[in-house]
Amino acid sequence: AVVVTFVLYGWASLGMLGWVLAFLKETPPDAPCRWLRVSSELLLIVLFALYAGIYLLAVFDVIPPAWEEMSYAWFGFGCKVLMSMIFTAIRLSEHSQELGALVTRVTSHSSAFVSL
Repeated sequence: AVVVTFVLYGWASLGMLGWVLAFLKETPPDAPCRWLRVSSELLLIVLFALYAGIYLLAVFDVIPPAWEEMSYAWFGFGCKVLMSMIFTAIRLSEHSQELGALVTRVTSHSSAFVSL
């Protein structure tokens, strides 16, 4: 069962990397937060690889159970905080662009009224 899990992790990781490459190929270089979106995918791949490494270290008694639990807790907490920061930065960038477009439209409308 463990071998199947690791094989499926590898398969899923390749699929995620395929998405990253397709995303980078299809989006223009000046797309908002292009690399932040990619970094969220890569972070997940690395995190699950770390979990696998911790699991193997625990299975082969290289680390004690307390370290295993603490490692899962810290990596889980750190990943959630980092992902929240990434998603917040992406959302803020999108809002900034929307507001910039709105200001541009309002500015052009107000100048038209001034010219009347």
